[in-house]
Amino acid sequence: MVTDVLHWRWGAASSASSRTRHAVDLSAAGLSLREVEPGPPVTAGYRLTPDGTALMSVLGESAGWASRHRPETPTASQRVGRV
Repeated sequence: MVTDVLHWRWGAASSASSRTRHAVDLSAAGLSLREVEPGPPVTAGYRLTPDGTALMSVLGESAGWASRHRPETPTASQRVGRV
């Protein structure tokens, strides 16, 4: 589901509401579809459209490139001169 992808991408530090907001934005862009499961309890989820699935490989390649080319970020200890 899209929210699982968003959780993986932004990690546990991101809130469920922010992941849902991103999923709604992806849906509005035609990259995901919202699916409602009748309850009780009523639940909603998102799945990628074919365009959303195709975009995942492009984003993965871009993220990999960025990881290889970004400068090293010092740790907090390095910034205060402990290491």
